[in-house]
Amino acid sequence: MPSHYGQKVVGNITVKTGWVDALLGINVVVHCAAKAHVLEKTAASSLGEFRKVNTAGTLNLAEQAAKAGVRRFVFISSIGVNGNNNTVPFLEGSPAAPQEAYAVSKHEER
Repeated sequence: MPSHYGQKVVGNITVKTGWVDALLGINVVVHCAAKAHVLEKTAASSLGEFRKVNTAGTLNLAEQAAKAGVRRFVFISSIGVNGNNNTVPFLEGSPAAPQEAYAVSKHEER
C-alpha cells in the first residue's frame, strides 16, 4: 500500500497485536476488518473464535489508537447486529438483535 496515504498493514488482529508502529503519526483509523467465517460450526466455538478478533482484537486496536493520540476512530461493523428481519428497514435507533455468532461478536465490539 502506498505509504504516502498513511495506510499500513499489520497482520492478524488479536488481543496481542502491537499497533504502535502502525499508529505513529496517524490521526484517523478506519476499522472495518473482522473475522467473518469459522470452519467449525458449533455455536460455542464459533462465538469464541469470532470474539478473539471481532471483540478483543478490536478493543485492543481502539485502546492503542487512543493511547497513540489518534483523533478519530471510524468503526464499521455489520448490519447483522440488528438481526435477520428483512421485512422493515433498519434505522439508526433500531434495537440490536444479533442472532448468529458473528453478529453477536460484532455487537460486543461497541
